[in-house]
Amino acid sequence: MRNHIDPAYRSALSRPLSVAGRNTATATMRAATLHSLALSAASVLILALLAACNGAVKDALNKLNAKYTVGGTVSGLTGTGLLLEDNTGDDLAVHANGTFTFATSLAIGSAYSVTVKTQPAGPMQTCTVTNASGTIASANITNVAVSCANDATPAATAIGTALDTPSSKVIDASGGSIASPDGRLVVTVPAGAVAAATTFTIQPVTNQAPGGVGNAYRLGPAGETFTTPVSISLNYSAADLAGTVADVLSLAYQDSQGRWGVYKSVTLDTTGQTITVSSEHFSDWALIAGESLAPAAARIGTGQTQSLTLAWCQTVDFNDPLIQYAALCQPIGDANTWSANSVPSGNSAVGTVVSTGAATATYTAPAQVPSANPVAVSVDALVTPLGKNQTKELFVSNITIGGCSASTAQDCTYTGTSSAANAHWKATAQVTWKWKANDPTDPSTAIYVPVSGSVTLTDLQANCSVDGAPQSIGGANTTPPSQLTINYHTNPPTVGGDGTNLKGWTESCTPPQNPPLTPGAVWWVDVGSAVSADGLTIAGSATFGGVNSTWSFTAK
Repeated sequence: MRNHIDPAYRSALSRPLSVAGRNTATATMRAATLHSLALSAASVLILALLAACNGAVKDALNKLNAKYTVGGTVSGLTGTGLLLEDNTGDDLAVHANGTFTFATSLAIGSAYSVTVKTQPAGPMQTCTVTNASGTIASANITNVAVSCANDATPAATAIGTALDTPSSKVIDASGGSIASPDGRLVVTVPAGAVAAATTFTIQPVTNQAPGGVGNAYRLGPAGETFTTPVSISLNYSAADLAGTVADVLSLAYQDSQGRWGVYKSVTLDTTGQTITVSSEHFSDWALIAGESLAPAAARIGTGQTQSLTLAWCQTVDFNDPLIQYAALCQPIGDANTWSANSVPSGNSAVGTVVSTGAATATYTAPAQVPSANPVAVSVDALVTPLGKNQTKELFVSNITIGGCSASTAQDCTYTGTSSAANAHWKATAQVTWKWKANDPTDPSTAIYVPVSGSVTLTDLQANCSVDGAPQSIGGANTTPPSQLTINYHTNPPTVGGDGTNLKGWTESCTPPQNPPLTPGAVWWVDVGSAVSADGLTIAGSATFGGVNSTWSFTAK
């Protein structure tokens, strides 16, 4: 390596020097050395600056290439089915309050815009977005705020109609219990709840509550309040769970404004099939199902279709620690999975089920009656039972293929009970009706005739009784032969009937009446009543010509 010598320094060394010259040369050498050192320091500084510049450039390039997420928080969400989207895509399902983050990250300078694609249901809510849009700078977006509020309002209904003779019992300060006439509801009164002997009553009434299951019950004395809460326990049956599940059951009471207060938390005993709450007051009480699949049962012909809807009975929360108020029942807006006999979407052997919306589907029966009949058409749905965490539940509708439908009425037989009474007589019957023919002028009207059964007559007059055994029901004992017609043109189908003249009884009275009264006609089914929408039951009541009739028949 050659040493670098400054030219000025080299010139000074090449000629003779005087003392003054030597001094001058020395100064020159020093200056040259300092100049060289200054150049070296400048080079180092420039290199350092270049290195620092390269790092900044690198950092800048890294930031330009970085991607950032978009997210925020959700509050007030009580329904299901909330679906957010960013920039009209990147859909994000949100199931609970808290933070959320979209899956797709965005580069610096990219725009974002968060919107609600699907509003939640069960209860129906409207969610609004603040800090919804902007441009990505150099950090994750975390301040998008989604706030949800209920759309529903409490549903006020008419009070129920009395159905039966109420049960009654006197309970004093020592406590006791009373059961409804059907034994389904029990009120347990603890010691000290009342100060003195009080007559308690339970009157079965029609259930007007949204999502109501079975009868409701009017507890008396009306408006009674208690210093110590009473226990109200209702026993539910398998029939009460048709189309629903035990986990979504609750008890509700009707207030003075006709609204239904739904208990947020109940004691559910699935082994004993009871649901229990404590209450400090009396009113009308009802069992309700928060979610249900409708229809719970149906009967269609081969190749025919049946629409199904999964509904959530909404509630409105007014910050009461015990209850929410029931609102209308609406389809649940979340994504659900439909099956037929546990086969997702079904198949040609059991029929197919196709989703027609988040909470609706259409089932198509197979071309032949399946070996496993009825077909269990089910939906696996994400629900939030009152007072519980969100969970998956399986709701089932049993679809019978063949039998009682407009096209196959001849396969249907109805069996059940009927009663008819006037001021003097009461007749109670067990009757089986079987298809006879279609009306030749209207093939959609099926004609049924009684093929078996018996009827018992009771004399309601004091000091009088009926002589004669129960009479059989059939062609030989009816004049004219009774018949039941079902018109499938209407929805639900409507029915009509003929009168049955009772024979074989005489009346005995003390003292004797002159002449004794003879039983008149008994009406089993009155004109204008209705079959259930699925064609499986006929139930109703009517007053005709001074005769009060009730009936309930089930297809077999």
